[in-house]
Amino acid sequence: MNSRSTFLALPSAISLIVLSVVFGASSGLQPERAPIQSKELKPGQTSPQTRSGEFQEDLNSIDVKDSKFPPVQVTLLERTEGKNAVYFSEHLRVTFRPGDPQDLYVILPAALKNPPVVLYIYSYPETVARFQMEQWALSAVAQGYAAIGFSSGIMGDATNHDLSREKFLIQFPQNLLRAAHDIQLVLNYLATRGDLNLAAVGMYAAGSGGSAGILASAADSRIKVLDVFGPWGAWPEFFANSSIIPLGKRDTFLKPEYLQSLAKFDPVAWFPKCRARSVRIQDVRQQDLVPGGAQQKIEDAAPDFAEVNQFEDSRVLLEMQGAGRVFGWTQAQLRPDAKPQTVAEKSKRIHYYAGKGHTIAE
Repeated sequence: MNSRSTFLALPSAISLIVLSVVFGASSGLQPERAPIQSKELKPGQTSPQTRSGEFQEDLNSIDVKDSKFPPVQVTLLERTEGKNAVYFSEHLRVTFRPGDPQDLYVILPAALKNPPVVLYIYSYPETVARFQMEQWALSAVAQGYAAIGFSSGIMGDATNHDLSREKFLIQFPQNLLRAAHDIQLVLNYLATRGDLNLAAVGMYAAGSGGSAGILASAADSRIKVLDVFGPWGAWPEFFANSSIIPLGKRDTFLKPEYLQSLAKFDPVAWFPKCRARSVRIQDVRQQDLVPGGAQQKIEDAAPDFAEVNQFEDSRVLLEMQGAGRVFGWTQAQLRPDAKPQTVAEKSKRIHYYAGKGHTIAE
């Protein structure tokens, strides 16, 4: 089966183009449903932990340690075997907050015990459907990495998945903090499993998920590698110009009280405090989801050792990251012999990729 990458053009009303890694024909996207035995939970079985204890989430802090959560509830909904038994996928239902279950996918390479981990969090309005795709899973585990994907309130499969864009954006400030907490809570759960190498954790985060990824990486040193694609941020610039804002509603999101609710949690403020040893940010110019001014401010805030890739347009990005190469950088940075990035001159770490031969300029 040949693999390829493409872009998913979302409904024109949203005017949004995000990178979507899609491999093979649509008829082959779903994994083979071949149940296997689980040593821990059987499909439909819930972990013996209870939801006892007080629940109090601090939405003024990016660090989950400042909140109090009950023991996580975990239900295994389905365990499947990938094509040729290359990987095994667990579809779990996890409940970190009472009455608020979330989907979690743990995809494990079959040939390796205790693999290193890469977390994947995507952008509104995407859903967890990609984690069910056979070829996405094959690409994610191909080099011996466990792939962890989960739903979040900043994605399209939030509990109220039918929210309009306006309602989604109204709830975005609190959901951004919840998503940053979700990332840390997922890592806490993974640490209890005993079948993963949590000494080597990477994260690929896109769009609104990229915003949460930056916050989480400033709070949690377990995230050693951070790769963000088109993160939202620089809020005054973003909400003044982004195409995500519904027609005729922009004034709602430019009110001082709304911008103030997000000001403390702007990726521009937290990116310099990122605790990852290797960081990459990728942005596509000539698109109207994340305005160029916002992109520049977020890039300028990145750690002074971060690799910054700027693509002239989505066509150039597609050409350069085709054939399933999207995950390669994160995986390479997690290898045991990989060296942490060091501070470099601007011309050596910031690259602009143009069309027709991919000219690179400072």
